[in-house]
Amino acid sequence: MKLIKNSLRKELISLCNDEIDKLLPSRAWSINQTTWNKELLGDDFHGVCLSADVSSFTERKIKTELLKLLPEADKITMNYNVFLKNSGIRWHSDANYKFGATLYLNEWNNKWGGLFLWEDKEENLHAICPEPGTLVINTEEENHSVTHLSSIAPYPRRSLQIWGTML
Repeated sequence: MKLIKNSLRKELISLCNDEIDKLLPSRAWSINQTTWNKELLGDDFHGVCLSADVSSFTERKIKTELLKLLPEADKITMNYNVFLKNSGIRWHSDANYKFGATLYLNEWNNKWGGLFLWEDKEENLHAICPEPGTLVINTEEENHSVTHLSSIAPYPRRSLQIWGTML
């Protein structure tokens, strides 16, 4: 797992959050219970994670800044994830992709859950609390998860998910 803090200018993080704010009242969102692989959810994750496409304008701006940080891929796709209370992701790898990356978009407190966990090749466990502008890149197919978001979290956890694939 590779962690890069301050990977994106604050103006672009604000652009992403503004775009999410504009999308939230619309029907642009899908929910994890209908679109994610069932192994990511299991029986113990009852909360909802919303996903929506990033506008082509915003995607171009983000790619311009992040391309130098991301591994090479033939195709890169992006979507927003908005984790609501009691949501999370079970342990998994991103084996179907050249890489998976997450860019955190909002301030977060570790007391609210939603921590990113991963296990390295030596089976050491690591955790980070989301922080705006932090980019996590998984190229090693390391197992990872997102802990349950607490029911006391005052607002949703926001991220930009980036997938790299080879054709």
